[in-house]
Amino acid sequence: MINIQTQDATIEDEVIQTMKAFLEKIVTSGQETIAYVQKYWKNYMANREQFEIAFDTLEKIITNEINIRYNLPSDEKYNCSALKQYSINKILNILELTSQKKRLIKRNINLNLLLDRYIIEVTKG
Repeated sequence: MINIQTQDATIEDEVIQTMKAFLEKIVTSGQETIAYVQKYWKNYMANREQFEIAFDTLEKIITNEINIRYNLPSDEKYNCSALKQYSINKILNILELTSQKKRLIKRNINLNLLLDRYIIEVTKG
């Protein structure tokens, strides 16, 4: 018998780790990350629901960093060391971009282009 809670937790952990690696790639490689999108997003591009889950996870990771900066409760599983080099203003901007793009997912929009645009906007000055 498969334990659904354990299976769901494992899937959630996988999404968290993948999205943290994706954010780290953006920090280290900037716009060149576009060339590596399939590596990080191949499991989340099958449908809009999975894409939205991935963006929701990005929001949680970024919000967690904001909470750490302001000494608010945070969750260690969402810690992303790559975000530490950014100012709080940059992190807030990234959170806003993430929320904006997440809202667009439900529209009839090309998800590949949405993700490319997200990377470009996150890496801007």
